[in-house]
Amino acid sequence: MRNTSARQRIEEQLDGAERLQRCLVPKTRADREALRRAVAAGVAVRPFSGMFMRASTWNALKTSPRVRWRYVQNTFLDEHPDEAVCSFSAALDHGLWVSKKYLDTIHLVASGRSHGRCGTGIHRHECPLNEIELNGTVKRTTLERTVLDCSLVASFEDGLAIADSALRFCKLDIQKYRDYVEALARCRSGALCAEMVARYADGASESGGESIVRGLIVALGYLPPTMLQAEFVDPIDGGAIRADMYYELPNGLRLIIEVDGFGKYVGADGLGKEMQRRLVAERQRESHITALGIPVMRVQFSRVYEDGYLEHLLRRFGVPKVAPHM
Repeated sequence: MRNTSARQRIEEQLDGAERLQRCLVPKTRADREALRRAVAAGVAVRPFSGMFMRASTWNALKTSPRVRWRYVQNTFLDEHPDEAVCSFSAALDHGLWVSKKYLDTIHLVASGRSHGRCGTGIHRHECPLNEIELNGTVKRTTLERTVLDCSLVASFEDGLAIADSALRFCKLDIQKYRDYVEALARCRSGALCAEMVARYADGASESGGESIVRGLIVALGYLPPTMLQAEFVDPIDGGAIRADMYYELPNGLRLIIEVDGFGKYVGADGLGKEMQRRLVAERQRESHITALGIPVMRVQFSRVYEDGYLEHLLRRFGVPKVAPHM
């Protein structure tokens, strides 16, 4: 009877945490032990120290790594309301696109303490207090400071994806941001990358995948696209049709680049009729783009980091190399 009661109590607590999009932080030793047994049995998972979730809920979020990490990060901030997030953690709180490779650490402002790694999953950074703002109950670095901090340590393409999303979703003023970077980034490690991110950031990019492909094109030394989300008159039905990236090449030829990723097709359930509907719609869109009479270079996002893959496509479609950017 006692075990049944304990399981029921844990189930109710897990239900409550999920409704708030949080992990469960047990408050008693008995609950901690019950949850550890649930982890051992495969019923629960521990995504971060002291936090628990149902395994089924965690697994259902597998295709949404940023949502997963928000559960963890928001739970941590509930437990530590005096802390301020910065870097990639602040980017996530601002609603920016953050590569999943950076979603294993909570980044906090040092607040006078020693900076650097402070235990598993925690990293503290120095930051002036005047660049911290309050977002509801969450303290975070300002948008400009957040984008800069990320750009100083991320790869160029990942930093570009963050900056693009800041322009698109948070209306970052690009000229003010460039002035901000010029004033603060010089003489700092990663300054060149941060300056390049500020130079090439473009809010017309509609996804992190598109930003990363564009960033890799620039980093490889190839001509950047002439326009993002270029709009054409659909030759089939007369409507509007947009291309991820569009080139008007120096030799007079034109080229469209489309970035293919599984995320374009996965619906809320990740399977079934919704996925089929999206695939059919994408195939129809592709046929209409082809009818424009402009060559289409399709990029499989899952392969962009394969050695030579993207460069081979660019060469084959006639995109010229220019002076090195990086």
